[in-house]
Amino acid sequence: MCGRTAALGFGACCAMMLATVWGCVPRRGPEGVARGSSQTLTVFAAASLTEPLDSIAEAFEGSHPNTRVRASYAGTQELRLQVEQGGACDVFVSASQAHMNALVKGGHVLEPRVFAYNGLCAITDPGSETVSGLADLSRDAVRIVVATETCPAGAYTRQCWAKMQQEEAFGEEYVAELKMNVVSEETDVKLVLSKVVIGEADAGFV
Repeated sequence: MCGRTAALGFGACCAMMLATVWGCVPRRGPEGVARGSSQTLTVFAAASLTEPLDSIAEAFEGSHPNTRVRASYAGTQELRLQVEQGGACDVFVSASQAHMNALVKGGHVLEPRVFAYNGLCAITDPGSETVSGLADLSRDAVRIVVATETCPAGAYTRQCWAKMQQEEAFGEEYVAELKMNVVSEETDVKLVLSKVVIGEADAGFV
């Protein structure tokens, strides 16, 4: 069982692939949370942003003592569906431009703003004897876990594989063998991470 993970770099293969954007469901006024009254700010956010947004929420509550931030984390595709089905939130934080664009087009959120970027990496147990580099991901019996294709991390993973097919260091055969080693597809990136951390997979894309 591993309690931590190590990242395996891709170099230029998939740098800066993940744009994080936000939009406000038009439920409150444009000035956001009103001062002087006790209220809750509801945030729907991509699971990959759990730790930084928890820190932001804590700081925000410290400077707005009458406001409580209630964050709900999941795969962006799941959160988008909740909003489309009537789920109300004040802030929607997406890990996918496509999912955000769909919500804007449907009139569910205001025009978004990009405020951060993420990068894709492969992770493994730092003490693993099975995987020590990207080349090992195509070896027989290596267990790989990824996010589903509709989840932003899963979509970016597949974009990465497409780029790796074109790279001399990897190629089509490598990617085909890597795909055969995928043993599980999860609905958000945190679930991918947890599979590697508890030892149910040798590597994952997060």
